[in-house]
Amino acid sequence: MIGMILCGGYGKRLKPYTEDIPKPLIDITDDYTILDRQLYDMANSDIESVILLTGYLSELIEQRYGTSYRGMEIQYSVEDKPLGTLNAIKLGIDLLKDKETVLIRNGDVVSDINLKKMMKKYSISDFKAMVCHENAQPLWHCRTGRGTHPLIQGEATPRVLYKRREIYPRILPSI
Repeated sequence: MIGMILCGGYGKRLKPYTEDIPKPLIDITDDYTILDRQLYDMANSDIESVILLTGYLSELIEQRYGTSYRGMEIQYSVEDKPLGTLNAIKLGIDLLKDKETVLIRNGDVVSDINLKKMMKKYSISDFKAMVCHENAQPLWHCRTGRGTHPLIQGEATPRVLYKRREIYPRILPSI
């Protein structure tokens, strides 16, 4: 199985925090980023390799992770100019060798979903796709730019908060 993580957005709603770093590299705790958590979850879910779909400040992501994370191969698909989420996914799919099962996640989401359990349910089903939807309320909001984001106010580096909640996988019978 291959993982893909969308990491290319500008993070406009998190300015000024994202002027120098891409949103997936925002710390959750000291030197542990949102993308660290995403990669950790994938590595512990029997995903063999991951394609990071990058764009804005992609060189910082490549410098941090290189070509592997906890034994999981990392490839990069870099958008030179932003063309949208679907184009980023298409560019990642173009890197696949065969028809492979792909798990796609947003690179700015912190979740406690059990990916291994979700993918096991998917693998024993006859369905072509599974979508995981979370209904979650952040613990803390502060205004940043035009939107809100669950950050602790007053920190030099924003820290993302999350809490345990129920996950409701939805299985799509056909696509």
